[in-house]
Amino acid sequence: MAGPRNTMTSTLVGVAGLVALLIFIVVEGTIDPAAFVNFPAIVIVVGGSFVALLISFRTSEVARAWRSAMAVFREVRGLDQEIATVVAFVTARQRGDIRGAETLVEGTRDPFLRLGLQLVLDDTPLADIQHVLAWRIQKLTEIEMSQARIFRSLSDFAPALGLLGTIIGLIGLLDGLGTQPIDVIGKQMSIAFTTTLYGVLLANLLFRPMAIKLEQRIQVRVQKMNVLVEGIALARLGRGPIMLRETMAGFAAEIDEDDNG
Repeated sequence: MAGPRNTMTSTLVGVAGLVALLIFIVVEGTIDPAAFVNFPAIVIVVGGSFVALLISFRTSEVARAWRSAMAVFREVRGLDQEIATVVAFVTARQRGDIRGAETLVEGTRDPFLRLGLQLVLDDTPLADIQHVLAWRIQKLTEIEMSQARIFRSLSDFAPALGLLGTIIGLIGLLDGLGTQPIDVIGKQMSIAFTTTLYGVLLANLLFRPMAIKLEQRIQVRVQKMNVLVEGIALARLGRGPIMLRETMAGFAAEIDEDDNG
């Protein structure tokens, strides 16, 4: 399952806009664009933010968050394949083709749907099926929300580290007044201002938008899993394939309409 269908397009357009904005800032902001490149400031803000991140979260969580961040660039799909699988499963069961139903379950790539259909195949009580699937949704939501929380944390760390760099630069500047040449003082001033710039840009144009995008994807993912829960429940209740298809397709269409609206 995936998030909204326009996720990849909106993300790519946003990234292109970000690049254009940065180019505009660099070109229009100073005579020498190289003035915006400050290696000590990069180390303080970027390096410091990731050090704080590693102190705050486990390494496995950080690695999982970066992998999930790449998902916002992928083309996503709806529930057509899952709905077709549930309909075929119900059709096979109504025909008494238990072996065919088992084959469908075994070939289902979505682990959540595969679990639900297996529970139906095992004649598990409906209340137990709903309880198990609700627990799986809750655990998945907790895991994926922790990934979004990592980018939320980075959006807090970056400005704080930018402020730290500003303080460091000002301390060096004041300490060198009257004793250091103007180029040394200028270097300290550059660190002071560029660290703040880096922190604000990273927080508001990269880390916070990534957190918001991941949170949106989680919300849509949970909505689609709930559609599957409804389909699995109808299958357990012995409803016909036509009713099941129309019900699930209607719920899925509502989700897509909300996303595109």
